[in-house]
Amino acid sequence: MSRLFPYLALASFPVASLLALNPVRFSWGLHHGFEPMPVAVRDKAESVDRYFDFVTDALTAGFVVILMLWSGVGPAAVGLRTEHWGSNVAIGVTAGALLILIQILLVRRYPNMEPLPTTDRYQRRSVGLWVVVFLVGSSVEEFWIAFCLVSMAATGHSAFIAITATAAVFGVQHLEYRLPAALAVALKGAVSALLFLWQGSLIPMILYHFIGNLGTLYWLRRTA
Repeated sequence: MSRLFPYLALASFPVASLLALNPVRFSWGLHHGFEPMPVAVRDKAESVDRYFDFVTDALTAGFVVILMLWSGVGPAAVGLRTEHWGSNVAIGVTAGALLILIQILLVRRYPNMEPLPTTDRYQRRSVGLWVVVFLVGSSVEEFWIAFCLVSMAATGHSAFIAITATAAVFGVQHLEYRLPAALAVALKGAVSALLFLWQGSLIPMILYHFIGNLGTLYWLRRTA
């Protein structure tokens, strides 16, 4: 495996996001820059968004599978295994609960925090749809994180470099939340990476990510 290969893995998620760019938002930004969208255009963009979240996930998962086949990395190596599933579920749920506890403490400590730019988006869709989006998104993003870590380890990168690089790209992918929130997402990605290096399973990573997202959804909708 070439030492450049892990960077293809790291790039697969951003590239998938670019390819799945919402055409309504792209067209508006191209012609109007950062001007606020009229209600009708925003509603149309939101309608398209609900499908393009899944397009991004599908492309990311597809790229990772192609890279796995190309490099000969097996499913078990990236955490697709069921051994010790009980303890892995317990670890994932515990980690997710701790993440929600941190969210509660932050909300109570900073009750007047400025809403995220994407808050309106989280408030407008149904809870059921968001649960599905989060479940699929958490699974795919953690799959991507695990493969990045495995590919970097296979090419001689240290665990520190692998975690840092993967978490950094993960944070950059969420810059739409603004820098402080993107840094928090990068830290969340680093914790996911540590869970993988500890357990070698996707189960705790996905549960940690999914439960944390549900907590975020609750607080964002609570501000409505």
